[in-house]
Amino acid sequence: MLIFVKLKYINMATQTDIHKRVHSIATQLESGRTNSEIIKDCTEQWGISSCTVERYMALAKKILFQKMEGESINNEAKQLIEIIKKSGLQMRNPELKQVLNGFQKSAI
Repeated sequence: MLIFVKLKYINMATQTDIHKRVHSIATQLESGRTNSEIIKDCTEQWGISSCTVERYMALAKKILFQKMEGESINNEAKQLIEIIKKSGLQMRNPELKQVLNGFQKSAI
């Protein structure tokens, strides 16, 4: 005897959905929204648990930290380039001049 059971369809987020959600949360964090505001809005909008939103928020914070870290390194590198230019070192060393020119193009 066969028994058929009707399974309830569970709406699982795709990787693309998760990516969009995490970046949406990152944008909201950058704009100064509080964690509780974000959790409330996301649970309502996406129909997910607050625990899931907190996991997304942890990923969003990691992205923001990496972004800030990259901007900091880039700013430090630009300052170093200016110091080298002012000192005239790149004029005496063609290899250094070539490296600096390449970095400036990639940093822009």
